[in-house]
Amino acid sequence: MNTSRTTRALAIASLSVVALAACSSAPESNGGQNAHPQSGAASNTAAATAAVTAATPAPTVTQPPTATQGQRPAPNTPAGQPAPAGFAVQSVTFVSAATGFALGIAPCGAARCSTLVGTVDAGRTWRLIGHVGPALNGADLGVTKIRFATTQDGWVFGPQLWSTHDGGQSWRQASQPQPVDDVEAAAGVAYAVEGDRLLRAPVGSDSWQDVRQVGGGEVGGGEIALHGHAIWVVEANPAGAGKLAFSADGVSWQQLPDPCARLGSPWALSSVAPVTTADVFLLCGGGAG
Repeated sequence: MNTSRTTRALAIASLSVVALAACSSAPESNGGQNAHPQSGAASNTAAATAAVTAATPAPTVTQPPTATQGQRPAPNTPAGQPAPAGFAVQSVTFVSAATGFALGIAPCGAARCSTLVGTVDAGRTWRLIGHVGPALNGADLGVTKIRFATTQDGWVFGPQLWSTHDGGQSWRQASQPQPVDDVEAAAGVAYAVEGDRLLRAPVGSDSWQDVRQVGGGEVGGGEIALHGHAIWVVEANPAGAGKLAFSADGVSWQQLPDPCARLGSPWALSSVAPVTTADVFLLCGGGAG
């Protein structure tokens, strides 16, 4: 009885070994010609997988856009010459945390020129963009301040007014009868204080229009501060203290009380800096002491 059980156990073990050997694949040789053929189910699975793979498109790689013919690359791209030697900065403006422009005076041949440089790395490096206007004569400064609303639209002013709409590659001088003291832009609109007038124009154009008088009709100039569509104007008055005008939309205006008046002479309102349309910082200026 024990012998019979032992014989059956050996027989079963032998059949198991044979079955396991049949299920394992023989090593491939000669390019896989000696491999065991796949079962029908395995063949169907492989065919389906191949069909799906063939129907799946290859991944595409998006290349960065290139400038088409007739388009200029961003003029402030740091691909030109470095800022010229002897460049003396006068004014700086930024349109983002990284992109900005600086106006200054630099040698241009045997003369001096109002010169524009740009940065796209938060001021770590500056590259020459070009010159603004003709060479300067004697002590003539031409322009002393700069403002840009976008990478393309900007102005240099004080006392002259020049505008660009191609990032500083070319400039156009405005024919203004009085000096321009300030230019600011926000929400697609630019404002300029020209003598006793406040002017307004769309950012992308040079169509300046009168908005209101500044300084009570006297030639005193002023300073502009913008927050969205809201605008504040410090109205300089050569005969006395300045005034503060406010408009929520650039159309309807109101005079605001001068907080510097309570300090007495010689303190006068000289600057305004809005944080929101309601929170505003005001600067009171006094004597040189």
